[in-house]
Amino acid sequence: MTSDNATRPRGTVIKVPDASPGLLFINGQQKPFLLEGVWKSSVAPAANMTVNVDLDSRGGVSAITVVEAKEVAAQKLDEALGAAKEQGARAINVLLPMLRSLTARMGAVSFGAAVLVWLFWCGFPGSFLLRPA
Repeated sequence: MTSDNATRPRGTVIKVPDASPGLLFINGQQKPFLLEGVWKSSVAPAANMTVNVDLDSRGGVSAITVVEAKEVAAQKLDEALGAAKEQGARAINVLLPMLRSLTARMGAVSFGAAVLVWLFWCGFPGSFLLRPA
C-alpha cells in the first residue's frame, strides 16, 4: 500500500450508479457519486466493492479508485492476527500465575510428568489400540 493510499479515506460502494447517482459508505456517512469524471479505475463499480475516495473541500466525492482484493484481504488478515496476538497475551497473563502456583505445589518434576501424561492421553486417539492386528 502506498503512502498516498494510506491517507485517503476508504469506502464501500453501496449502490452502483444507473439513472440515479450511486452511493458510497465512507466514515459512517453515505455520499452520492457519479461515474463521469469521478471514477478513476478501469473496472466497473460493483456493490460491496472497497474503494479509496478523494473528497473535495465541501466533502463531496472528487475521485474514486478501486482497492485491490489482495490489499483488502491482507489488511483484514493483519487485523485478525493482531486480535489473536492480543487474546493470546491476555490468556498467558491469566494462565501463567496459575501454572506457577501449581508447579510450586506439585514440584517441577511431578508437574512435568503430569503434563506429559495428559499430552499423551489427549494427543493419541485410543482407537489405534482397539484395531485388530
